[in-house]
Amino acid sequence: MSTEAKELIERTVYGYKWFKGLEEWFDTEVPEMNFIKVSNTKEYFKKIEEIPYTTVVLTVIPDEMSVDYDEDPYMPLKQEYASRGIPSQMINFSTCRNLRDSPAVLYNIALNIYAKAGGTPWILAEPFQTDAAIGLDTGGGAAAATLLYNWTNLTFTWETEANPSVREVLSLETLLNKLIEKIAEENKPPSNIVFHKEGLFHPREIYLLRKLVEGWKIEGIVEEDFQYTVVEVKKKCVPRILREQGARYYNPVKGTCLVLDKYKALVTTTGYPDKILHTAPVKPLIVEIADTSNWDTANILQYTKQVYWLSELHWGSGIFTSKYPITTLYAHRIIAFWTQGIHPTEEESTLWFL
Repeated sequence: MSTEAKELIERTVYGYKWFKGLEEWFDTEVPEMNFIKVSNTKEYFKKIEEIPYTTVVLTVIPDEMSVDYDEDPYMPLKQEYASRGIPSQMINFSTCRNLRDSPAVLYNIALNIYAKAGGTPWILAEPFQTDAAIGLDTGGGAAAATLLYNWTNLTFTWETEANPSVREVLSLETLLNKLIEKIAEENKPPSNIVFHKEGLFHPREIYLLRKLVEGWKIEGIVEEDFQYTVVEVKKKCVPRILREQGARYYNPVKGTCLVLDKYKALVTTTGYPDKILHTAPVKPLIVEIADTSNWDTANILQYTKQVYWLSELHWGSGIFTSKYPITTLYAHRIIAFWTQGIHPTEEESTLWFL
């Protein structure tokens, strides 16, 4: 391992300049660090067998542009680590050489390590009005779901279900049954859940949810008066929201909301002050209620607010927030890795996909 790489890792753990280190800022202890050196790309995979039981493995790899596509070890290493149930953090050579003096970079690496090791860096200040929020995504013969509940202490978990021989909607059915049972086991039966998906809900998925809800009520897994809402979070948005300042227009303040009708609204999850004044106008998200158990009481502002704060909750960066709520963002990432052949083991429960 190069001196630069070792220096970056040590600064990440113990601190440098204003960043005080993983141990101090995240109130944790790194009891031991093992360093394994490789001399070429092929040797990465031979050395994996030398890795002892570990919480997270940091791997320094060549920059994508400095190696041929077939020689880029990023995806093959991710696949190998995932198959062994080891969360991994990849760091480019150029980061070690040029950015090991940057406290902001060190902070973000430490944040990712902490989350991948099973920690929850921050939670919401106030509970939501629903008992839980579930994010859904499908692709590659698999279904993925994220689950947020127990708002006081915030419990986050995820599940995948894959059966390429059947339709993805059937995998989704198995997955949702698992998640509802998990909530009921650890808490009282839920009375109100919101379901998120990036893009459109397919009519088959909405029909499935309706059927499942009726079954959950009969089985007593949910309350008799259980309420659910299906919310689409869409990025393909033609309208823009602008902020007027004098005779000029700029990016809107983050969190600006425009209600279009009773069931649809725009919200800017990115914008000022994160996006500087003279950049191209940011694209808001469309938040739309696609189905609900009670259309008369559906509150689009409530669900739009949830989408915004769940984008702020993103644990992948301590500097920039996500455009999407973590319910859909993380479910989508799991499916994206899945289609690349990166499948976590059943025992894996950390945020390995950050």
